Amino acid sequence: MSAVIDLVTGFLGAGKTTFIKRYVSALERAGARCVVVENEFGAAGTDGALLKGAGRSVRELTGGCICCGLKVGFHDLLRDLAASGGVDRIVVEPSGIFDPDDYFDVVESPDVRERARTGALVCVVDPDFLDAREETLRRMLFAQLCSATDVLISKLTAPEAFDARIRRVLREGGSAHAPRVTALPWSQMPDAFLTEEIAGRRAARLPHERVRLDHAALFNATAVRPRRAFAPEEIAAAARRCVDGSCGEVLRVKGFVRAAGGGMWQVSGTPGRVDVTPAPPEVPSGLNVIGRKLQRAALRAVFA
Repeated sequence: MSAVIDLVTGFLGAGKTTFIKRYVSALERAGARCVVVENEFGAAGTDGALLKGAGRSVRELTGGCICCGLKVGFHDLLRDLAASGGVDRIVVEPSGIFDPDDYFDVVESPDVRERARTGALVCVVDPDFLDAREETLRRMLFAQLCSATDVLISKLTAPEAFDARIRRVLREGGSAHAPRVTALPWSQMPDAFLTEEIAGRRAARLPHERVRLDHAALFNATAVRPRRAFAPEEIAAAARRCVDGSCGEVLRVKGFVRAAGGGMWQVSGTPGRVDVTPAPPEVPSGLNVIGRKLQRAALRAVFA
C-alpha cells in the first residue's frame, strides 16, 4: 500500500502544530505509522522540538520554505520516506509562509507519485487573518485555501459561521471552491472525525490563477538566543514588546527560554496574542522571529 501524504497549512501562528499533535495521535491510535515533516522558515526548530517531545517521529527542513529554496530537498525527503516501506502516513507542516501550488508540483512528480498519494489538505485559519486586507497576505491566504479539502478555524472565542467568510476570500481570488469548514476546538474533535472524515479526503490541484510570491524576498527571519533565565511576567512582557512594532514588523515569535528557578518556558506570539507556557525541560533554548524589516539589534535588546 502506498504512503499517504497529508498537508497541514496555515499562516504564521494559526495553530498548525497543535492540530498536528492531535491529528497524528488519533492516526497512531488507529494503527497508522506516521512521520511528520516539519519546515521552519527560520533556523530554530521550535515546532519540531514540540512534536519530538510528544513522541512523534519528525524530519526537519529549516532555513527556508519547502515551496522555495528547500523544494528539491523536500521532494527527495518525501521520495525516500515513501520508498522506505516503514511509513503509512506522512504529515507535512510547512512554514506559515507557504504556497500549496508548489506542494502539488512535488507530490505530482513521477518519483513521488509512484510511491505515495495525496491525502488531505487541511488549512488552519486564525479568524483574525480572514480580515487581512493587505494584498500580499490576502494572496497568501487565498493560495492556502483554494485547494484545501478542509478548513479548520482556530482560536475560537465565540460561535460564528465562517463558511461565508471563507467563500468570500475564495471568490475575491477567482475560485468557486467550497471546502468543508469546521469551527470546533481540536480537543472536541472525535478520533473518528480525524481518522475517517479528514484523513479520508484526497486533495487535488483545483483550477485557479496561480499565485507566485518570492517568500524569501517578502519576509525575513532571525534567531534570538537569550542568555539569562526569565520569570513568566518578564518573558511575557518581552514577547509583547517584540510584536508591538518597535522591532520591525514582527509577525511571529516562538521558541523556548530558560525559566527563573529552573525549567523552560515556551513562547508563542503574534501581533494579536502572546502566550507563555511551561515547556519540556529537554527543549533547546532560543527564539525564532519572522516578519518584515526586522530590527535585529532591537530584538536582541528586548530579550537581553
